[in-house]
Amino acid sequence: MGIKNKQLMDYCRAQIHTPPGVPLFNVLLIFVVLLFAVSARTVTYIELLWKSIILFLSCVFTLFAVKERDNKALIKKCRESLHNREFRRRLERCSQQEILSILQESITRKYHVKDLRCTDKALEGEYNKEKLQVVYVFAGENEVVEKRELFRVLRACHERGIKQVRVITDGVFSKNTAALAEQYDLVLKLFEGKEMKKIVSDSCLCPSDTELDAILKHEAEKRERKFSVLREQALQANKSRNYFFYGLILLAMTRLKIGFESWNLLFGTILVIMAVVSFIKDKRDIKKELSF
Repeated sequence: MGIKNKQLMDYCRAQIHTPPGVPLFNVLLIFVVLLFAVSARTVTYIELLWKSIILFLSCVFTLFAVKERDNKALIKKCRESLHNREFRRRLERCSQQEILSILQESITRKYHVKDLRCTDKALEGEYNKEKLQVVYVFAGENEVVEKRELFRVLRACHERGIKQVRVITDGVFSKNTAALAEQYDLVLKLFEGKEMKKIVSDSCLCPSDTELDAILKHEAEKRERKFSVLREQALQANKSRNYFFYGLILLAMTRLKIGFESWNLLFGTILVIMAVVSFIKDKRDIKKELSF
């Protein structure tokens, strides 16, 4: 894929909102518990050492196996999310006629429909020796198609003697919508967002695996560049004095037991460390500027 694994996983976790390090904590907890159990039944030091090494290696192997499994599941979920997002983006950029043309090509290739052609607002053809009309209704993701819109389609088909009706939407249909066809003695089939994606899965609306890889790489690298800019800004030389000053204030407040001592100690230490890192970085930048 041409992208660093850590960079990719950080991006996927941010998209799916999955915290890192959970498997590590679980494995360490299991290791400590098992180590206590093993030490209670071990007599000699050498035996305890060997058992500890074997137990440690087993836990490390388990950690890598669990991590690999979770990473694959995370990447798969992230790709599905990207696929859906890209599908929505492409769909919203298409006109009604463009979507009908895509549906015409996909349906003709996948189903036994004869003479399927585009009209102003629908597709018409022949299926099972009966007239067929395919209607696309734009609704929006997870948006419900109103019954009156479907009712209008069915009434128009009934008046024209069309028996086979297929209504496709990128949203969802309300409950008991299919029962409306009984009033006009029509054969009605409804296709919601997920079914629509299956119909047009090999069309330009759905990104290929290669396109998904490119999007994933671009988005991950863009996120990394943003964090790099933030790190550069956070460690600017002119901020080192401020970091050091505020860090000392928080540490002094900890010493004097003012406010939340643990929080003051934590953030005071972080600010002092950032001041030192910023100062060192500034010195390195000066040396680079002086080199000729």
